[in-house]
Amino acid sequence: MSFNWSEVLPVERIMDATLIEKNIIKKIIDGQYKNVLPSERELSNEFKVTRQKIREILQRLQQDGWIEIQHGKPTRIKFIYEEGGLNILNSLIRHNILELPNITKEEFIIKLLEIRYALAPVYTESCLKINSSVIKEYLKYGLEKQNLNKLKCSSKDITNFDWHLHRILCKYSENILFLFLLNSFKEIYFYFGIQYFSLEEARKRSIEFYKKFYKYIQEENCEKAVLEMKKVTKDSINILKKALSNHKKTN
Repeated sequence: MSFNWSEVLPVERIMDATLIEKNIIKKIIDGQYKNVLPSERELSNEFKVTRQKIREILQRLQQDGWIEIQHGKPTRIKFIYEEGGLNILNSLIRHNILELPNITKEEFIIKLLEIRYALAPVYTESCLKINSSVIKEYLKYGLEKQNLNKLKCSSKDITNFDWHLHRILCKYSENILFLFLLNSFKEIYFYFGIQYFSLEEARKRSIEFYKKFYKYIQEENCEKAVLEMKKVTKDSINILKKALSNHKKTN
């Protein structure tokens, strides 16, 4: 018979299921749980919730790829570097856990930017070959004086503009799966983007990119436009590395 903690604990002491899920993930990453999870009974006692609640949480963790529930056996913790998928990243982003075993928060963000560096030129070239007009119109609108002033001054506005630029490039490329991948990173894109674009150097570099990108698209020079995308995604990594290095020196 499972013990119903909700019958004896004040509401404010009952831990939210999302918080329990986050704590379990953190303990997996930190190595507090190794190879297998504690039993449902042990987790129920640890987090002071019913076993039914723990069972629901474990089902979500299994769906996200963190664990494998084995009936009659301990719940196995998966080797995420061998068995992990996009759901792992999604759950990390959802819980604002920007780290993995042996990877710091800073390294995690750099690695995400490296993914963009690898993919952005591919979907950019694909889009420009078949749907350059939709990008040209979007950039024309963004570079109008009143809109450009917002991009120069507001990290939120430029993050939003940059997100939709990449979203359009993916949407109108030859492979719609690029959009699925990008949408998986939406939360982290905005979470990180607003911080990144708080750097004046980052805003200036991206605005320079938008102008050159627009110019090359107008000239129907796909090769130079794609090269400019490669340059700006590479530069964003270097700008971030420099900012992180400066932050460490002052702390």
